[in-house]
Amino acid sequence: MFTVGETATVFFQVDGQSGGMPIPEAHVAILDYINGMPNGGTDFGQQSTGVTHFFQANVAPPTGTETLVLMADAPPGPLTAQAQCSFEVAAAVPCTTACNCPPGQRCEDAGFCSMGPDPIYCCTSMTCPTDQACQFPGGNFSICP
Repeated sequence: MFTVGETATVFFQVDGQSGGMPIPEAHVAILDYINGMPNGGTDFGQQSTGVTHFFQANVAPPTGTETLVLMADAPPGPLTAQAQCSFEVAAAVPCTTACNCPPGQRCEDAGFCSMGPDPIYCCTSMTCPTDQACQFPGGNFSICP
């Protein structure tokens, strides 16, 4: 599950084999569907096979089930392969401090929870790991006990 405003890292790899025949490159595209409806896509062009590629994307509305479909095509033929993954996109939770957010997320100035470069926990929560940065419900920052 991802929340609107979070950054998601997507990894993909095309294996580069078909019937024992090596395939050095494939044309790769990722199609995006929300609740079964097309929502755009990205054409990555020719990519090396056997290599893990990744990109980061900001999770955006609408909410619901998002499905990413990887399409890879290569000659001869063309040979075509497809894989997919799905995840839930939830609405951003309004907040005033890290105590209103899932563990490790911070409350941004816009009033929504997001992952930052370093986790911030709620100081009064049972999920506050020892010696980690935390925030009290009133807004003051400290270190988890």
